[in-house]
Amino acid sequence: MRHHLLLWLLAVPAFCQPISIGIKGGVPLDRAGQGDDTRTTVDKRRWTVGPSVEVHLPGRFSIGVEALYRRLGYSTVRNVGQASFFEKSTTDHWEVPIYAKYRFGDEPVRPFVLGGGAFEHAKVRGTAGCTGDPMLCGSTGTHELKSSSWGGGYVAGAGVEFRLGTWKIAPEIRYTRWVRGYFAGTGSDQPALLLGLVSKSGGESAQNVSAARTSSLFQDAGAGENVCAAQDESGPTFAWQDPLSKCRNLRRRRERLRHCAL
Repeated sequence: MRHHLLLWLLAVPAFCQPISIGIKGGVPLDRAGQGDDTRTTVDKRRWTVGPSVEVHLPGRFSIGVEALYRRLGYSTVRNVGQASFFEKSTTDHWEVPIYAKYRFGDEPVRPFVLGGGAFEHAKVRGTAGCTGDPMLCGSTGTHELKSSSWGGGYVAGAGVEFRLGTWKIAPEIRYTRWVRGYFAGTGSDQPALLLGLVSKSGGESAQNVSAARTSSLFQDAGAGENVCAAQDESGPTFAWQDPLSKCRNLRRRRERLRHCAL
Protein backbone atom coordinates (compact mmCIF):
# COMPACT_ATOMS: atom_id res chain seq x y z
CA MET A 1 0.00 0.00 0.00
CA ARG A 2 2.84 2.40 0.84
CA HIS A 3 4.29 1.84 -2.64
CA HIS A 4 0.93 2.66 -4.27
CA LEU A 5 0.54 5.76 -2.15
CA LEU A 6 3.89 7.12 -3.28
CA LEU A 7 3.07 6.43 -6.93
CA TRP A 8 -0.19 8.36 -6.60
CA LEU A 9 1.60 11.28 -5.03
CA LEU A 10 4.09 11.33 -7.88
CA ALA A 11 1.13 11.83 -10.23
CA VAL A 12 -0.23 14.83 -8.27
CA PRO A 13 0.95 17.50 -10.79
CA ALA A 14 -1.18 15.94 -13.55
CA PHE A 15 -4.24 15.83 -11.26
CA CYS A 16 -3.79 19.44 -10.09
CA GLN A 17 -3.82 21.03 -13.53
CA PRO A 18 -7.32 21.44 -15.08
CA ILE A 19 -7.38 21.33 -18.87
CA SER A 20 -9.51 23.63 -21.06
CA ILE A 21 -10.50 22.45 -24.52
CA GLY A 22 -12.07 24.88 -26.96
CA ILE A 23 -12.05 26.34 -30.43
CA LYS A 24 -10.25 29.38 -31.79
CA GLY A 25 -10.82 31.28 -35.02
CA GLY A 26 -10.18 34.65 -36.53
CA VAL A 27 -8.96 36.83 -39.35
CA PRO A 28 -5.32 36.88 -40.55
CA LEU A 29 -4.19 40.38 -41.53
CA ASP A 30 -0.97 39.45 -43.34
CA ARG A 31 0.17 40.18 -46.90
CA ALA A 32 1.05 36.58 -47.71
CA GLY A 33 1.82 36.15 -51.38
CA GLN A 34 1.09 39.78 -52.27
CA GLY A 35 3.55 41.60 -54.45
CA ASP A 36 3.77 44.30 -57.09
CA ASP A 37 3.10 41.93 -60.00
CA THR A 38 -0.45 42.70 -61.20
CA ARG A 39 -0.47 39.48 -63.24
CA THR A 40 -0.62 37.45 -60.04
CA THR A 41 -3.83 36.84 -58.11
CA VAL A 42 -3.78 35.61 -54.53
CA ASP A 43 -7.05 34.20 -53.21
CA LYS A 44 -6.64 34.34 -49.45
CA ARG A 45 -9.48 33.03 -47.35
CA ARG A 46 -9.86 35.65 -44.66
CA TRP A 47 -10.30 33.19 -41.85
CA THR A 48 -8.41 30.66 -39.79
CA VAL A 49 -9.91 28.17 -37.34
CA GLY A 50 -8.97 25.15 -35.24
CA PRO A 51 -9.01 23.45 -31.83
CA SER A 52 -7.19 24.74 -28.76
CA VAL A 53 -6.00 23.06 -25.57
CA GLU A 54 -4.77 24.84 -22.45
CA VAL A 55 -3.25 23.40 -19.27
CA HIS A 56 -3.71 25.70 -16.27
CA LEU A 57 -0.77 26.03 -13.90
CA PRO A 58 -0.44 27.61 -10.45
CA GLY A 59 0.17 31.34 -10.27
CA ARG A 60 -2.15 32.45 -13.11
CA PHE A 61 0.05 30.77 -15.72
CA SER A 62 -1.01 28.30 -18.37
CA ILE A 63 0.47 26.47 -21.35
CA GLY A 64 -1.52 26.45 -24.59
CA VAL A 65 -1.34 24.75 -27.97
CA GLU A 66 -3.52 25.22 -31.03
CA ALA A 67 -3.88 23.81 -34.55
CA LEU A 68 -5.13 26.59 -36.85
CA TYR A 69 -6.10 25.87 -40.46
CA ARG A 70 -6.37 28.24 -43.38
CA ARG A 71 -6.49 27.86 -47.16
CA LEU A 72 -4.90 30.02 -49.82
CA GLY A 73 -5.20 30.14 -53.60
CA TYR A 74 -2.61 31.40 -56.08
CA SER A 75 -2.86 32.00 -59.83
CA THR A 76 -0.77 33.83 -62.40
CA VAL A 77 -0.75 34.21 -66.18
CA ARG A 78 2.15 35.73 -68.09
CA ASN A 79 1.91 36.36 -71.81
CA VAL A 80 5.05 36.20 -73.89
CA GLY A 81 4.30 36.85 -77.56
CA GLN A 82 1.68 34.28 -78.57
CA ALA A 83 2.36 32.02 -75.56
CA SER A 84 0.75 32.10 -72.12
CA PHE A 85 2.60 30.72 -69.12
CA PHE A 86 0.20 29.94 -66.30
CA GLU A 87 0.22 28.59 -62.78
CA LYS A 88 -2.70 27.83 -60.49
CA SER A 89 -2.49 26.23 -57.05
CA THR A 90 -4.13 25.91 -53.66
CA THR A 91 -2.36 25.68 -50.31
CA ASP A 92 -3.59 23.91 -47.20
CA HIS A 93 -1.80 25.53 -44.29
CA TRP A 94 -1.64 24.41 -40.65
CA GLU A 95 -0.20 26.60 -37.92
CA VAL A 96 0.62 25.09 -34.51
CA PRO A 97 1.48 27.77 -31.92
CA ILE A 98 2.75 26.63 -28.50
CA TYR A 99 2.81 29.39 -25.91
CA ALA A 100 2.84 30.38 -22.25
CA LYS A 101 0.01 32.63 -21.05
CA TYR A 102 -0.26 34.86 -17.99
CA ARG A 103 -3.57 36.26 -16.74
CA PHE A 104 -3.95 39.47 -14.72
CA GLY A 105 -6.56 40.03 -12.02
CA ASP A 106 -9.51 37.82 -11.20
CA GLU A 107 -12.75 36.88 -12.91
CA PRO A 108 -15.06 37.90 -14.45
CA VAL A 109 -12.70 39.96 -16.69
CA ARG A 110 -9.04 38.97 -16.97
CA PRO A 111 -6.53 40.58 -19.37
CA PHE A 112 -3.72 38.31 -20.53
CA VAL A 113 -0.47 38.21 -22.47
CA LEU A 114 1.16 35.27 -24.22
CA GLY A 115 4.37 34.37 -26.00
CA GLY A 116 6.06 31.33 -27.48
CA GLY A 117 6.89 29.62 -30.75
CA ALA A 118 4.97 28.30 -33.73
CA PHE A 119 5.36 25.56 -36.31
CA GLU A 120 3.69 25.48 -39.69
CA HIS A 121 3.07 22.98 -42.46
CA ALA A 122 2.01 23.91 -46.00
CA LYS A 123 0.83 21.48 -48.67
CA VAL A 124 0.63 22.91 -52.20
CA ARG A 125 -1.31 21.33 -55.07
CA GLY A 126 -2.02 22.67 -58.54
CA THR A 127 -1.04 22.83 -62.20
CA ALA A 128 1.36 24.89 -64.31
CA GLY A 129 2.28 25.03 -67.94
CA CYS A 130 2.19 26.90 -71.21
CA THR A 131 -0.34 27.24 -74.02
CA GLY A 132 -0.09 28.92 -77.40
CA ASP A 133 3.02 29.22 -79.56
CA PRO A 134 4.77 25.82 -79.49
CA MET A 135 8.08 27.49 -80.34
CA LEU A 136 7.93 29.50 -77.11
CA CYS A 137 6.31 26.83 -74.97
CA GLY A 138 8.68 24.12 -76.14
CA SER A 139 8.09 20.90 -74.21
CA THR A 140 6.65 22.67 -71.16
CA GLY A 141 3.09 21.49 -71.68
CA THR A 142 0.99 21.16 -68.54
CA HIS A 143 2.30 19.50 -65.42
CA GLU A 144 1.19 18.94 -61.84
CA LEU A 145 2.44 21.00 -58.94
CA LYS A 146 2.87 19.22 -55.64
CA SER A 147 5.00 20.22 -52.68
CA SER A 148 5.10 20.14 -48.90
CA SER A 149 7.12 22.29 -46.51
CA TRP A 150 7.66 22.93 -42.80
CA GLY A 151 8.53 26.20 -41.09
CA GLY A 152 8.72 27.95 -37.78
CA GLY A 153 8.66 31.29 -36.04
CA TYR A 154 7.75 33.26 -32.94
CA VAL A 155 4.39 34.30 -31.56
CA ALA A 156 3.23 37.01 -29.13
CA GLY A 157 -0.19 38.32 -28.24
CA ALA A 158 -2.50 40.05 -25.79
CA GLY A 159 -6.20 40.03 -25.09
CA VAL A 160 -8.93 39.85 -22.50
CA GLU A 161 -10.87 36.88 -21.16
CA PHE A 162 -14.44 37.05 -19.80
CA ARG A 163 -17.46 34.86 -19.25
CA LEU A 164 -20.73 35.06 -21.18
CA GLY A 165 -23.36 32.58 -20.08
CA THR A 166 -21.91 29.10 -20.27
CA TRP A 167 -18.92 30.20 -22.37
CA LYS A 168 -15.54 31.71 -21.68
CA ILE A 169 -14.72 34.19 -24.48
CA ALA A 170 -11.21 35.48 -25.20
CA PRO A 171 -10.67 38.01 -28.03
CA GLU A 172 -7.02 38.74 -28.73
CA ILE A 173 -4.61 40.30 -31.16
CA ARG A 174 -1.67 38.13 -32.10
CA TYR A 175 1.55 38.65 -34.02
CA THR A 176 3.55 35.84 -35.60
CA ARG A 177 6.99 36.29 -37.12
CA TRP A 178 7.90 33.47 -39.51
CA VAL A 179 11.64 32.95 -39.90
CA ARG A 180 11.40 30.01 -42.30
CA GLY A 181 8.79 28.09 -44.24
CA TYR A 182 5.90 28.95 -46.54
CA PHE A 183 5.31 32.47 -45.25
CA ALA A 184 8.96 33.50 -44.89
CA GLY A 185 9.35 36.49 -47.21
CA THR A 186 6.40 38.71 -48.12
CA GLY A 187 4.20 37.14 -45.45
CA SER A 188 6.76 36.76 -42.68
CA ASP A 189 4.97 39.34 -40.49
CA GLN A 190 1.56 37.93 -39.70
CA PRO A 191 -0.82 39.86 -37.41
CA ALA A 192 -4.24 38.36 -36.72
CA LEU A 193 -7.42 39.03 -34.80
CA LEU A 194 -8.56 35.88 -32.99
CA LEU A 195 -11.47 34.80 -30.80
CA GLY A 196 -11.30 31.85 -28.45
CA LEU A 197 -14.34 29.96 -27.10
CA VAL A 198 -14.22 27.52 -24.17
CA SER A 199 -17.22 25.86 -22.55
CA LYS A 200 -17.59 27.04 -18.94
CA SER A 201 -19.11 23.74 -17.85
CA GLY A 202 -16.22 21.78 -19.37
CA GLY A 203 -13.60 23.85 -17.56
CA GLU A 204 -15.44 23.68 -14.23
CA SER A 205 -15.94 19.95 -14.64
CA ALA A 206 -12.20 19.47 -15.02
CA GLN A 207 -11.57 21.61 -11.95
CA ASN A 208 -14.12 19.64 -9.93
CA VAL A 209 -12.48 16.36 -10.92
CA SER A 210 -9.08 17.82 -9.98
CA ALA A 211 -10.41 19.00 -6.61
CA ALA A 212 -11.97 15.61 -5.87
CA ARG A 213 -8.76 13.79 -6.73
CA THR A 214 -6.71 16.21 -4.65
CA SER A 215 -9.03 15.73 -1.65
CA SER A 216 -8.73 11.96 -1.99
CA LEU A 217 -4.95 12.22 -2.17
CA PHE A 218 -4.92 14.39 0.96
CA GLN A 219 -6.72 11.62 2.82
CA ASP A 220 -4.29 9.01 1.53
CA ALA A 221 -1.35 11.26 2.40
CA GLY A 222 -2.72 11.69 5.92
CA ALA A 223 -2.89 7.93 6.26
CA GLY A 224 0.67 7.80 4.94
CA GLU A 225 1.80 10.16 7.71
CA ASN A 226 0.42 7.69 10.25
CA VAL A 227 2.30 4.91 8.50
CA CYS A 228 5.49 6.99 8.74
CA ALA A 229 4.94 7.66 12.43
CA ALA A 230 4.49 3.95 13.06
CA GLN A 231 7.51 3.24 10.89
CA ASP A 232 9.68 5.54 13.01
CA GLU A 233 8.82 3.39 16.04
CA SER A 234 8.91 -0.09 14.49
CA GLY A 235 12.13 0.23 12.47
CA PRO A 236 12.99 -0.45 8.79
CA THR A 237 10.59 -2.46 6.61
CA PHE A 238 11.71 -1.24 3.15
CA ALA A 239 14.42 -3.45 1.75
CA TRP A 240 15.35 -1.09 -1.06
CA GLN A 241 15.22 2.31 0.67
CA ASP A 242 15.80 3.79 4.09
CA PRO A 243 12.37 4.24 5.74
CA LEU A 244 13.11 7.75 6.99
CA SER A 245 14.02 8.85 3.46
CA LYS A 246 10.82 7.25 2.20
CA CYS A 247 8.74 9.19 4.71
CA ARG A 248 10.51 12.46 3.91
CA ASN A 249 9.57 11.97 0.24
CA LEU A 250 5.99 11.31 1.30
CA ARG A 251 5.84 14.52 3.31
CA ARG A 252 7.29 16.53 0.41
CA ARG A 253 4.57 15.16 -1.87
CA ARG A 254 1.95 16.17 0.67
CA GLU A 255 3.32 19.72 0.66
CA ARG A 256 2.96 19.76 -3.11
CA LEU A 257 -0.66 18.73 -2.65
CA ARG A 258 -1.23 21.72 -0.37
CA HIS A 259 0.32 23.99 -3.04
CA CYS A 260 -2.02 22.59 -5.71
CA ALA A 261 -5.05 23.15 -3.53
CA LEU A 262 -4.30 26.86 -3.10
